[in-house]
Amino acid sequence: MSDPQDRQNGKSNELMGRNPYEIKEGIIFCIELSWKMFDPDPLLDGNSQIREILESLLDTMTNLVVTLPNTGIGCYFFNVDTEEERKNIDIFLPLLDLNADSVKLVNDVLEDDRIGRKSLVERFPPVKDDGQKRTSLFDILNEIQDVFFYNNSNNSKRKSYNIRKIFLFTDNDKPFHQNYRLKLTLRKILSDFDDAFISIVPFFINNYEFDVSEYQQILFQDVQSNNDEERECENFDKPIVSTVSPNNIKSKVERVKEVKRIAFNCPLELAPELKISIKGYSIYTHEKVSPAVKVVNEGESFNIVESKQVILDERTSEEISFKGEENDHSSSKVLNKKVFQFGNDDYIPLSVEQLSRIKKIGEVSSEPMLRIIGFRSFANHYMLHYNIRNSSFLVPDNNGNYTHSQRTFSCLFQSLNISKKYAIVWGYNRVNSPASLFSMIPSSLYSNQKISFPDGFFLIRLPFKDDIRQLPNNLKPQPCSIELTSLCERILKKLYIKDQYLSRDYPNPMINWHFERLRDEICQIESDLNLWTSEGELRQEILNESDNTKKKILNVRNYILSSMPENKQLGRQVIDETTANNISELIKTFNSMLNKLTNYEDQYIKKHKPEANNVKQLTDKEILVNYKNNSLNSFKANELKNYIKNKNITCQGTKKQDYIDGIIAFLRTKDINMRQED
Repeated sequence: MSDPQDRQNGKSNELMGRNPYEIKEGIIFCIELSWKMFDPDPLLDGNSQIREILESLLDTMTNLVVTLPNTGIGCYFFNVDTEEERKNIDIFLPLLDLNADSVKLVNDVLEDDRIGRKSLVERFPPVKDDGQKRTSLFDILNEIQDVFFYNNSNNSKRKSYNIRKIFLFTDNDKPFHQNYRLKLTLRKILSDFDDAFISIVPFFINNYEFDVSEYQQILFQDVQSNNDEERECENFDKPIVSTVSPNNIKSKVERVKEVKRIAFNCPLELAPELKISIKGYSIYTHEKVSPAVKVVNEGESFNIVESKQVILDERTSEEISFKGEENDHSSSKVLNKKVFQFGNDDYIPLSVEQLSRIKKIGEVSSEPMLRIIGFRSFANHYMLHYNIRNSSFLVPDNNGNYTHSQRTFSCLFQSLNISKKYAIVWGYNRVNSPASLFSMIPSSLYSNQKISFPDGFFLIRLPFKDDIRQLPNNLKPQPCSIELTSLCERILKKLYIKDQYLSRDYPNPMINWHFERLRDEICQIESDLNLWTSEGELRQEILNESDNTKKKILNVRNYILSSMPENKQLGRQVIDETTANNISELIKTFNSMLNKLTNYEDQYIKKHKPEANNVKQLTDKEILVNYKNNSLNSFKANELKNYIKNKNITCQGTKKQDYIDGIIAFLRTKDINMRQED
């Protein structure tokens, strides 16, 4: 079976009538209950496996609110001892888009179990093993299949799910118990799942010995094909069947919950008449907190307040409508055209043909395409700061229009990896994007012992001359003594950060703080501390816990403070053997040596500051003559400012007209005083 998600992002979207880059994911947690799942597990610090699964469900919902808020989440239990006639299936959460009610329900269930109000085994009692009929895997899959089909076909008010996943949690390694008829039935419905692009992610919980052989026979069927390209795809996408330890459930859910975000797919031309199909994934996106919106309360529901702008006629106050037809010249209608601004006041209208022609340069094909135009040495020519857009990750597209893309892509990757080179690419990867230069860099050139990337290429857009801005050129390094340089090196060795920066270890504190407060409000979680108004060390500690970067800095600070000796010796300037390894004494000495240096601004900037241009000194006669001729505006602003300063004239502003008004008021006052004396 090929990867359902990749197939779904490709040709399947045409059948579904959806934009292939518009992602709407639906995930159903499908949990097969057993009595072992409710027992305390030493690997989970005494918690049960079922609680671990529900906690991972709650974490998934709260995390997806940040990254993919339109995701649908559902949760089904089967083999539940229930009186309803649903084949022992409990629909805990129906498949709906993320909402506050679902988050609150899961949180309340976990909280009731924690305080002992109602345990999980009381809420979801598994069927007994004394002959009571158990729910088969076929029954629950058939139920979920109907749910996905219903959401995609019958619900026209909202967009259907084009990425559909089932997280199957089970510790039962006998899905059909050697029942050949049930095995064929399961294979048939799973084949239907594959055709409908519904992928199953198994979580085989390894309690003791979990035999995956029966699941291998039904989940991952060997498809016979005479096409080399299809067999190649199957080998490339073949899943690995393995069990998961109870303490690794959350981490695995974290890895597979989000979709691979395809940004584009287009041909890559390696040489004339040699093209392969590729697709690019978004490596990262910058998440932002959505602003609050205005709503109107209509009964028990809230509706977002919608607003629009209209243009009204000055005389009749009638709304002016826009039409794009040039032959419509009625008085109440205005022709709507697309123009380009040229300068401040000039606008150039363009036709549809001119617009399409102005977007492209030297490209015959109207479809996106990238073309390799050369290769360069990675060590000698690549510059990290030449990156002006979010980079993409390129992999072969086995569902594209060109065959043997996987094999050709692999050969290109291996040859560039061995030669330590990268490719220079020209073209555009989207229909409406302009043609640009790109660096196509093998991912292996970035990999090291701490971090590794899958085999592929990073596509990084390169800047042109017009994109580069001038950096300041008046900055010069200040020379420092050898003693200060040596001391700084010793401090840096003490404070050396062993691990490099990995973004996955540093969640955005602002986003997490925002959604944690919203979650507390939804779930009605009480706190002993008023985080919004109270002050003090306890509040600061809670705020620090939400910022991993600040925690790292506080650890460094605590390390420095802990190294301070009990008997502080102030004014030490020479490091002896007893304090050679004391980081606090090293920093104290370093600060003392810095204080001896003259400030850089006093030493360089003020010393080399260019002298101001000589300003002409205006005389009283010149001022009076121009005052009588009403031509004070002929003087420069700095000349007027200098005159005002010398005469101690009061001025109400700093503009040239303010200076003129102040001088006029001064002369009028002086003239009045002279008349009174006469």
